Amino acid sequence: MIGDKTRFLDTLSLHMCVSGLTQHQRALSYSSKISSIDNTSNGSHMWSGIGSLNNLVDVYHLYCDDKTISKDPRNIFIKGSISDVLDNFQELMNYCANDVEITHKIFKSIYPLFVERFPHPITFAGMLEMSVMYLPVNPYNWNRYVSECEAIYNDQERELNLSLREIANDSCSLATHRQYTHDVWLWDLDWSTDVIRFKKPKTESINKKVTKNSVSEEVSNVSLFDSKLNDIVMSESVATIMATSSLLKKVQPLLPGYPKWYLEFCSKFKYDFSDDSVATADDLEWESGPYRISSQMRSVPKLMRLLWNGYPLHFDEKYGWGYITPDPRAQGCADRVEGGIDDNKNVIYFPMKEFRELLQRREMPPKIVNLDDIYETFAELETDIEMKNENMTKAYENVITGCLFYKLPHKGGPDKRVGNPLSKDFLKKVEDGSLTSLDSQITNSVLNQSKRISYWKNASKRICSQIVLSNDNGNSGAILPRVIVAGTVTRRAVEPTWLTASNVVTDRLGSELKSMIQCPEGYHFVGADVDSQELWIASLIGDSHYSGIHGSTGIGWMTLQGNKADGTDMHSKTAASINISRDEAKVLNYARIYGSGQPFASRFLMQSNPLLDAKEAKEKAKKIFTETKGRRKKLFKKDFNESKDNNVNEKRQWFGGTESHMFNKLEEIAESPEPRTPVLGCRISRALEPQVVKDYYMTSRVNWIVQSSGVDFLHIMLVTMKWLMSEMQISGRFSISIHDELRYLVASEHRYKAALALQLSNLLTRCLFAHKMGFNDLPLSVAFFSSVDIDKCLRKEVNIDSKTLSNPLGLNIGYGIPFGESLDIIALMNKIDV
Repeated sequence: MIGDKTRFLDTLSLHMCVSGLTQHQRALSYSSKISSIDNTSNGSHMWSGIGSLNNLVDVYHLYCDDKTISKDPRNIFIKGSISDVLDNFQELMNYCANDVEITHKIFKSIYPLFVERFPHPITFAGMLEMSVMYLPVNPYNWNRYVSECEAIYNDQERELNLSLREIANDSCSLATHRQYTHDVWLWDLDWSTDVIRFKKPKTESINKKVTKNSVSEEVSNVSLFDSKLNDIVMSESVATIMATSSLLKKVQPLLPGYPKWYLEFCSKFKYDFSDDSVATADDLEWESGPYRISSQMRSVPKLMRLLWNGYPLHFDEKYGWGYITPDPRAQGCADRVEGGIDDNKNVIYFPMKEFRELLQRREMPPKIVNLDDIYETFAELETDIEMKNENMTKAYENVITGCLFYKLPHKGGPDKRVGNPLSKDFLKKVEDGSLTSLDSQITNSVLNQSKRISYWKNASKRICSQIVLSNDNGNSGAILPRVIVAGTVTRRAVEPTWLTASNVVTDRLGSELKSMIQCPEGYHFVGADVDSQELWIASLIGDSHYSGIHGSTGIGWMTLQGNKADGTDMHSKTAASINISRDEAKVLNYARIYGSGQPFASRFLMQSNPLLDAKEAKEKAKKIFTETKGRRKKLFKKDFNESKDNNVNEKRQWFGGTESHMFNKLEEIAESPEPRTPVLGCRISRALEPQVVKDYYMTSRVNWIVQSSGVDFLHIMLVTMKWLMSEMQISGRFSISIHDELRYLVASEHRYKAALALQLSNLLTRCLFAHKMGFNDLPLSVAFFSSVDIDKCLRKEVNIDSKTLSNPLGLNIGYGIPFGESLDIIALMNKIDV
C-alpha cells in the first residue's frame, strides 16, 4: 500500500510530447500512407518530416533510421494458438528482443530532445508519478459486481429481445390487405415474399389418384418412424394430404409468405437429427420466429416508429438517418406521392395523407436537458479540425416528393451520416425527449431498456478484462490502470476504462463502477476536485496580460468572485445571456477557451436543442462570442526591422469582450516562434510549431496552451504532494487522477494530515502559477480547495450511495461502505492539532 520507488517511462509518451500529432494530422498522415492522395494542405509537407503516427515502426523511422522493421511475427501472438507459438518460438523470441532493442534506441534519441523541450524537472517527475496509478479493490466485491451486472444485463437483453419480437410480429401483420402502404414508417420496407417451391409433376402421374394401398403404406411408414404415432388412427383424407409432401422440393425458402424485412430476423434450423454430427452453438441457440432481432438492425427504428421532436424518422441510402417534414412550398399534394424506387425498379409511394394526419395529432415532448457527460463533448475538440461555417440543418428536397429531409445531428459534423439512431450517442436524446416513439408502450419500453443497459453493453468488455491482483489471503487486491501518461498532443493521460468512467446514474446498469474501487481495512481515500482549474489558468493569463492585477478582466472577476448560487459565475452569466441551461453554457465556455469558434457553438446549440433552427443558433453563437471573445480589429504598426521603406504590417486583435485580453495573450503565445506554457516552460510539439504549420492549426495551438498548462498544474500538484507526504511522515501513495480529480490512498490515522497536505499543495501550486505570470499575491478564493473528500471508495460526492439496477441496496447497505466526509479548510483545521 505504501508503494516502492519503481517508476515506469514509456517512449510513446515522450514521443507525444516532442513530436506528437493532432487527430487531424494523424488522419492526413494515415491517408497519405495508404493512398497516393497528395495531402499537402495545412503544411503537411513540412510537419510530416518531424512528426509521425504512434506505432513503433513509424516512431523508429522518425528518430533513428529508415531500416525496415517487420511486425509480421506479432500476428502469431494475436491470431495463433499455443502450438503456433511453440513451433515459432525462436523467431518470436527474436522478435521480442528486437522490439526491446528498437525501443532502447528510440529512447536514446528522444530523451535528449525531451529534456531540451521540457527543461523543468517537475515535468519529468510528474510523468513518473503518473505512471504508478494504483486502484485497491475487494476481490469478492469486484467479482460480485461483475457477475450481478452480467446476470441483470442478460435478463434485460432477453426482455428487450422479446419486446422487439413482439413489435416485429405486430408490424408483420400489416401485410394483410397491404395495410403497410398507409404507414408513415413501414411503407418503404421490402414487403416482397417467397413462395413454396413444388416439384414439376411427371406427366403420367398427373391424374393418378392416391389409392388405399398407398395411403396405408404412408401410414405404416409414419408409424415406423415415430412410435408416438402408433395409437393415432389416420383418416384417409389426412393421409392424402401427408402424401402430397412428395411434391415439395427438398430445399425450401425461409418462411414462405413472410416479407423479406422480417426474414432478416430469422434463420433456418440446419441441424439434422438423423445425422451423427455435433450441433453447433448456433444450432442450440436457434428459436422459431424473429429471435435474431436487435436494435442494431436497420429496419428496427422504423418498426419502432421513432420520432425526432415529433417528426417521423426516415432512412435514405445517401444521407443516412434523418427526419421528414412537410415542404411548405408543396401545396395540394396527392394522398400518395412518389417516395422512391425499390430493388425491382418499381415506384413505391409515400402515404402523404397519413403523414399530414400524424402531424396534426402529434404532441411535442417536454424538453429535458441532461449533460452529465460534459467531458465527452469536450473530447470533440480534440479532433483539432478547424470547423468550417457549414449549414448545420440543410434540407434535402430530393428524398420524398412534397417533403423536406433533415439529417440527424452527428457529433462528427454535418457532413457525417448517422448509421443508427439507437446507438449510444443518441441515448441522451431519449432522456431529453428529442427521440421518442409513436404512442406505443412496448416501443417506449424498448427505448428505456436500451438506455438502462447501454453503459454495461459498451463498457463490459473493458471492465471484465481488468486484471485483479489479490494478496495471499485473497481479502484485498489491486488493479493497475494501463495508463499512457501523455497520450495526447496536449499531454493529457489516456486510459480506456478508469479515466473515462462515468459517474453513477440510477437507471444505468453498472454505472457504479468507480465505487467498486474500495480501500482495504485501515486505509482511506483522500482527494479533491481542482475547482475550475483551466478556467482559472486562462483568466490568470488574461489578467496578467491586461494589468497584472487579479480579477481585472471580466473573465478574471467572474472566476474569482462569481457565485453559482446568485447567478454571477461565468456559466450562469452565459446561460442567462442566450437563454440556455447552465450545463450547456459550461460546455460552450470551455469549448471557446479551448479555441473553438462560432460554428462549433452553433452546432452544439442545435444538437442540445433540436427545436432551434440554424438562423437562431447562429445568432445566439454570435451574441455570446461578441460578449465574451469580442470583435476583431486591425492594428497597424510600422515594422522598421523588416524594410527601409517602413512598410505597414497588419495585426488583428480582440477587443470589447470579457475575454478579449485573454485571447490576445493566448494567440500571442500560439504565434510565437516557440510556443511554451507560461509556468513550466513546456514547448509545443515540433509538428505544431508556427515555422512548420504557418497559420494553420491555430485552434489546436490555443487549445494546447490551456490544456497543457492544466497538465503543468497536475504535475506540480503531484510533486508537491509527494514532497509534503514525506516531510509530514504521511503513510500513503498516489492512487489516480481523473480529469481534474486527485485521489490518494493513505493510512486511516493520517487521513486528516493528508487532507491538509493536499490543501497546502493546492496553495503552493497556485502561488507558483501566479508568481510565474507576474503576480505577487494570490486571492483567498482560489488558495484552497472548496472541500477535500475523505472516503472509503471512489465516488463523485461522499454522500452518494450509488444505487443502480445492479446495486439496488446502495453502498451503505449492500456493501457496508458508510458515507464519507467533505471538509473545507476551516473544518479541516478544527479536526487536527496544528
